[in-house]
Amino acid sequence: MEISEIKQKLKIETVLNHYGLQANRNHMLKCPFHEEKEPSLKIYPNTNTFNCFGCKANGDTIEFIQLKEKCSKHEALSKATAMINPIETKPLPTQPQAVLVVSEAEPPTSREEKIQLLTKLFGYFRGAINNSKPSRNYITQTRRLELFLEIGYNSAQFHHGQRRDEALINKCVKYGMLTPTQSKTKAGNSTGYYVFGKNCIVFPLKDKEQNITGLYFRRK
Repeated sequence: MEISEIKQKLKIETVLNHYGLQANRNHMLKCPFHEEKEPSLKIYPNTNTFNCFGCKANGDTIEFIQLKEKCSKHEALSKATAMINPIETKPLPTQPQAVLVVSEAEPPTSREEKIQLLTKLFGYFRGAINNSKPSRNYITQTRRLELFLEIGYNSAQFHHGQRRDEALINKCVKYGMLTPTQSKTKAGNSTGYYVFGKNCIVFPLKDKEQNITGLYFRRK
């Protein structure tokens, strides 16, 4: 999803609701970026922007998230994407972009298990960048992103060969990262799988405790 598309889809009201904030009928609210007694921050729903007449904070939805979370623009974009796609997405073979997310409503054990799975998977994806020159070129030259940012690449090899881990595969199947197919592997001794987000660059989505609670897959 392009930055312009994120800004277009993410409404300023959605961002306010995410942080438990609500503007009055005049689109005014108390500014969350400084202490005040009377509302001085105005939102503009038509442009999805805001401006504080007190502390002079202003900008769009991404900049609001940056100020509220005290985070980088990259982290703000990840959080914005999660706000646009709050529900877990099931794998679709023709889907160019997808998000795998931990739901806040999940039982503690299931939530923790999925966070551990997403963290482990992103470790694989992060390492795969070193083995994919086309992906490195796409990230650094086409998208003009820095490799030191938290970016990975899903080569769909994390469950093959020496990496094959039956416990990991079972969890991936459970949470939709892998889908068994009717075909067998080339060796003919195990089940084949459709891999969610195959050949995509991957961004981690994190909660306030910096747990990886989602993975955003962006096809090149």
